[in-house]
Amino acid sequence: MVLSAVRRARQAGRVAAAVGRYGVLPLRLAREAITGWGAIQRTWELTSLLGLARRQKPGVVMEIGTHRGGTLAALARVARPDAFLLSLDMHTWPMGPEPSWPADEARIRAAMLPAQRMVALRMDSHQAETKAAVESALAGRAVDFLFIDGDHTYGGVCRDWEMYVPLVRSGGLVAFHDIHYNPEDPVSQVDRFWRETRSRFRHWEFIDQDFPGGQGMGIGVLQIP
Repeated sequence: MVLSAVRRARQAGRVAAAVGRYGVLPLRLAREAITGWGAIQRTWELTSLLGLARRQKPGVVMEIGTHRGGTLAALARVARPDAFLLSLDMHTWPMGPEPSWPADEARIRAAMLPAQRMVALRMDSHQAETKAAVESALAGRAVDFLFIDGDHTYGGVCRDWEMYVPLVRSGGLVAFHDIHYNPEDPVSQVDRFWRETRSRFRHWEFIDQDFPGGQGMGIGVLQIP
């Protein structure tokens, strides 16, 4: 009980520090994404990610693994008023297509600012035709902010990195979800990719855990040289 209270106090302290660093808007958007959209995120981690994005003010945002759209909707609110958003997700579960996606897509569009535009591709990010479709949608634009949250296997995250990072501009940001090892999900190996890659780049790491064996999550951000 005491340890749990200490952890809660530390979490609250991290959130307060993020508000001091980035302002209150990223926190409000993070909480809205989590409680209103069902985003599978932790408050401080997502607040920090949105704070970095808000400082960058991206004009082109791409997300691999949109799910219900809470994180993408939040990113739209910290992007430029005329930003271009690209969502890439198969929207399937083991039992079949994700039935909520048409309504989720409409909700994302309703949350966007009037001059913002979005292209949503329901495709496998690892296929060559998908990259061609992404490049066609970008129409020569370079990506300012790429969030990789799709296939969490080691091979899957490596493939997304290799295929789509060349589309990110110099100085742009590439974020990864679930960089913290999760002992309950050994198939997820984003943490392994992150450990191997982060030292080569300027990077930020947001892991709202007080002990190394906690359950996954965590957000890492790399800046492309």
